Amino acid sequence: MNRSDQANDSRLGALKYWIQVESVRKHLVSNEISIEKVSDDASFRRYFRSWLGEMPVVLMDAPPDKETIAEFLMVDERLRAAGIHAPTIYDFDQRQGFIAMEDLGAHQFAHAIRGTTAERDRALHLALDVLGRFRLVDTDGLPRYTRDKLRDEMQLFPDWFLSKHLGLSLGSEFWEIWQPLTDQLIDSALGQPQGFVHRDFHSRNLMVLDDAELGVLDFQDAVVGPATYDAVSLLRDCYITYDDEAVDRWFNQFVDRFQSETQARYELSEWWQWLDWMGFQRHLKCAGIFSRLAIRDHKLGYLKDIPRVLDHIMAVACRYEPFSSFTQWFEADVRPLVPRSP
Repeated sequence: MNRSDQANDSRLGALKYWIQVESVRKHLVSNEISIEKVSDDASFRRYFRSWLGEMPVVLMDAPPDKETIAEFLMVDERLRAAGIHAPTIYDFDQRQGFIAMEDLGAHQFAHAIRGTTAERDRALHLALDVLGRFRLVDTDGLPRYTRDKLRDEMQLFPDWFLSKHLGLSLGSEFWEIWQPLTDQLIDSALGQPQGFVHRDFHSRNLMVLDDAELGVLDFQDAVVGPATYDAVSLLRDCYITYDDEAVDRWFNQFVDRFQSETQARYELSEWWQWLDWMGFQRHLKCAGIFSRLAIRDHKLGYLKDIPRVLDHIMAVACRYEPFSSFTQWFEADVRPLVPRSP
């Protein structure tokens, strides 16, 4: 057993002891509590399911030397205040990095959208409604999506995907293309309306609840940022591909609602460029993150999603003349090394 496994086992024991003590203290149960693993996160967080009496709960384990739960607790409260179904928090221990929260079930949005067209459209309608409600979230004190933050995220693409995953040696030709490309994407992100951004609003972080409401998870990294960020995370998901006609219809609905509820008035063509370029930025980041998860954290399952991410990138790059040099370089140096998405 390596040190990481030993640390995880130690934390699991501490988590079980903590929820047992809290359960007894609240007169919910006195017998041994069982815990079953729900999932790992793309970070250092882990999730388990347990029961307080007959009530299922989800337990988060966030090692305090790697993660903090303060942001999760704060954003959870703000989302719920805005009428968004984030999990009810039953108990927490910031020192140990433990949270006991509402169990939102097992019906992932990712499953609902693979049903019939009607089921998919109902699920997307719920998600678009949540995007609208995000504008009601209190953003006071949230970090901003700064120029430096956006640039650091895109740097994951050459550092982890190109260099470490593909083994490419990046010379002056690449950097002469990369610098103006990142500047243009950042200017586009900062030039659009700003507001609450979940930052990971996609099919695996949404749950369809029994009352046909949508539950929202994994929101601890929320920031104040570009209006199209969560929309492109949803509509150009790293884990599933929608047909273009459906994306057109849903994004137009998003824009209509945004402009009817705010004072923003922009041409639809400008909204579409914002969406495209925001997705370009996000997918560059995701290719780097998926590579890092595989190489550093040995989470190899993310590698199968990289071809879809690259297809998203190139679908945008090919449509805009400012990215023609990147497109030519990519097709010559990168495309032969990776498959296209299935």
